[in-house]
Amino acid sequence: MKFYTITYDLRQPGRNYSALYDAIKELAGAGNWQHPMESFWVIAVCGNSYDSKQIFERLKQHIDANDSIIVTQMNLSDYYGKSSRALWDWISENKNR
Repeated sequence: MKFYTITYDLRQPGRNYSALYDAIKELAGAGNWQHPMESFWVIAVCGNSYDSKQIFERLKQHIDANDSIIVTQMNLSDYYGKSSRALWDWISENKNR
């Protein structure tokens, strides 16, 4: 599994971004995503199915021109932070798959 972070600033007040959220979940597949913070997702994808650019290309159609989005591959040999226990458990359970 490869893990990617998706971070964004969505600047259109009142706009429905559910298509973006659905696209993120679709890329990851069932249960292979976490949404621990308002503008931050972590997804797990199998093998070489996607890289950061391909993920961005799939998501950019769901944002406005004045929005920002960044996709990065997560380095699982060096990560740290404060978040929900569910996120850390999910990473631990999936990082060796």
